[in-house]
Amino acid sequence: MDFLKIEEEDDASIDQGYIDHYFNDCIPDVNCNNLSTSREENYTIMSEGCIRKIQEDDIQKLSETLCISPSDSCTLLLHFNWNIDKVYEGWFTQEEEVRISTGLFQNPFEIDNNARKINCRICFEIFSLSETIAASCGHRFCIDCYRNYVSVSLSDNGLGCLNLRCPDPSCTASIGQDIVESLVSEDYALKYSHFLIRSYVESKKNVKWCPAPGCYFAVSLVANINKNSSVHCRCGHAFCWNCAEEAHRPVDCETFTKWISKNGAEYESKMWILANSMPCPKCKRPIEKDNGCMHMTCLPPCKFEFCWLCHESWLEHSVCRYYAADNRRGTYNKEEHRDEHEYYFKLWALNRISMIKAISELKMMPTEKMGVLYFFVEAWEQIVECRRILAWTYAYGYYLAEEEKVKKELFEYLQSEAEANLEELHKCAKIDLQAYLNSGNMRTFAEFQCKLSGLTLVTRNYFDNFVHALENGLKEVDSRKAMVNKRDGENIDPYGGGITSQDYMDEDGR
Repeated sequence: MDFLKIEEEDDASIDQGYIDHYFNDCIPDVNCNNLSTSREENYTIMSEGCIRKIQEDDIQKLSETLCISPSDSCTLLLHFNWNIDKVYEGWFTQEEEVRISTGLFQNPFEIDNNARKINCRICFEIFSLSETIAASCGHRFCIDCYRNYVSVSLSDNGLGCLNLRCPDPSCTASIGQDIVESLVSEDYALKYSHFLIRSYVESKKNVKWCPAPGCYFAVSLVANINKNSSVHCRCGHAFCWNCAEEAHRPVDCETFTKWISKNGAEYESKMWILANSMPCPKCKRPIEKDNGCMHMTCLPPCKFEFCWLCHESWLEHSVCRYYAADNRRGTYNKEEHRDEHEYYFKLWALNRISMIKAISELKMMPTEKMGVLYFFVEAWEQIVECRRILAWTYAYGYYLAEEEKVKKELFEYLQSEAEANLEELHKCAKIDLQAYLNSGNMRTFAEFQCKLSGLTLVTRNYFDNFVHALENGLKEVDSRKAMVNKRDGENIDPYGGGITSQDYMDEDGR
């Protein structure tokens, strides 16, 4: 589907025709029996247990193929960054060189099986053979000194402890996993296991840790994705694959950095104040916004219902008039907003606050009901994602060049439609559910399920196409300009002079 393609229509029916064309194209026939809002992802989420299983399988496979111990297999995989094909290539072509570089010696440098007493080279005490331990080199040390040597390395060297060598300064023999786990305590053994898992993730270009604090999930790409694509971890955190900052589609990483820098270190406090407080338009009583959608109701005795954005009565509210009344698709209302940055920042902040509250709503849902209300969970997950996207479209709009008049007008038109669709979904998920639950009528509840699932799918499709269009720089506008130029047979300013958004929206430019 060409997201920005508009069929030829009269001026008076452009808006509704656009919506009808788009939504009919997205879901030509919504069947409640087989409706699904799932979508294929280009990545998989891996727990530490999953990564450990992959490592164990590779170690066992290599051990059986090369007829070596699992510990030596682990050492080889660590050396070759867990690339089993490179291990095979190196081992079968240059086995001796690989053994030397990894410290896997076949013959000990020194060993005296007849010796009954061993002098530890660290503490210089005398021990029996059974009280000492050695790597493949044969250099023996007492168990306590060896344990301390390994434990200190685990505490101080981070991932470097995976490349432990013999305590003898002149020796490069590897201390394998089997020796480490036989010496250290259970806590240190677990720490060593975590380091092994980290080494696997950090050696793979297509695998990254989730950057959320306290999260131990990793993300593995299974297909090529856009460098700014968002990744959604099972912990609930969404982040940008490219920069590992919070998800910020449709803006790129450079724009994200500029926007955050512009708003300073105190932007979160400013965001909360702008997004959560205002006087009631009717009684002027101070109001704090504590709900996710834009439908607000003042406390008794006022009980005035209004839109948080445009302050209009909700009963008369069909399309939000936060944009200038004389140009619904165009510029912001300069009479109300003298500072352009304040306008964009406020709406960015408002949607981020709504996103955070939607996340809270989702977390408050009883886990025992999630199976029955799966469609409800999907709706709230979509609300969270759409709030995040909508917030960053305001950063996108702020940096959209003023000279690109047609693009800016089209962008703000599409943005306003996206906001209207999201508000409808948010209202349905937040307000309508309780009414249907209270009715006790299963038929009515089934109708609500179909309605909410349909709204979820339609909203998802709209936002997916909206984001793709923005990430492509609204290229269709440039194509339409070229068509108009060719049609009129004249040179037109490439930044929009002589062409309006109406020329773009109408196939014949009428």
